[in-house]
Amino acid sequence: MAYTGFDRLQGQLAGRYGADRAGAIAAAIGRRKYGKGAFQHAAATATSLKGAPVKAKPKHRLRKRRHSAASYRAMAAAKKGPAGR
Repeated sequence: MAYTGFDRLQGQLAGRYGADRAGAIAAAIGRRKYGKGAFQHAAATATSLKGAPVKAKPKHRLRKRRHSAASYRAMAAAKKGPAGR
């Protein structure tokens, strides 16, 4: 991923998601990309993260499903109880 400054990223996100949430979304992206500690240190010292090592991406981002879609439907139906009530 190429480096994009916080202000530039915030401007790009403002056009897409609205100006009120752009800063929060840009901060979340920075924390995920560089890690919480590095991002917080850069924010506290007002330094750039240009050239900083990017945090390694996890191999598995999503948890595996424990059940199939059909079993989820069956569990939801069982929670509702009998149809005659």
